[in-house]
Amino acid sequence: ALISGYLEDAMEHIAHFKRLGNENLDQTTTLMLLLYELECAVKLDLPEARSLLNCVSNLPYATPKTLDRVVKICVLGKDPSLSQNAIRYAIEKHLQANEPDWKSVSQLFVRLAKNTPNFHQVFKLWAKYVSKFPEDEAAWMVCEAWNRGVSRDDVAHTGNDVTVTRELCELALEVTQHLPNYKDVYQKHMRPIMEQYQLEQTSGC
Repeated sequence: ALISGYLEDAMEHIAHFKRLGNENLDQTTTLMLLLYELECAVKLDLPEARSLLNCVSNLPYATPKTLDRVVKICVLGKDPSLSQNAIRYAIEKHLQANEPDWKSVSQLFVRLAKNTPNFHQVFKLWAKYVSKFPEDEAAWMVCEAWNRGVSRDDVAHTGNDVTVTRELCELALEVTQHLPNYKDVYQKHMRPIMEQYQLEQTSGC
């Protein structure tokens, strides 16, 4: 309760400061003020945290490191969708850089993969850059995609479900070619299962 009181007081001070007008603030001060306001809103679980996240992420002078900090702030909150959006914004910002920090991008993808309900879409985007990522982290993503695909295929009931799960398995197998230290073992395990899936598809099962 005491900490919440401090955070609420901070939000009041920020609101008062904004009412005074901040047209002449430099970029650094504006950014720091928004980050502070975002952190307070996240910790207080306020609905305006979402609009503040969008505001910070869309600042033209926000850097990849800025968005990395935003991720660290948002994961402290209770809203998983907020942290997922923050990670997506951070990935986008990193990928826009002339020379992306691929290790950071890889770590962001792994974090997003562990928390998103849309793993299939995340993995498809990740696979476009797999050759840039540390091999151990890439191997984790491939295993996660394969295991999700296989486990979901066992319980898939509609044609669309089956298509999505098998696409996941196919893509996981495809990207193993970028994992020289894991490729042989993974492909030895995956290929027979994919051949069985293809046989079932041909026979109409």
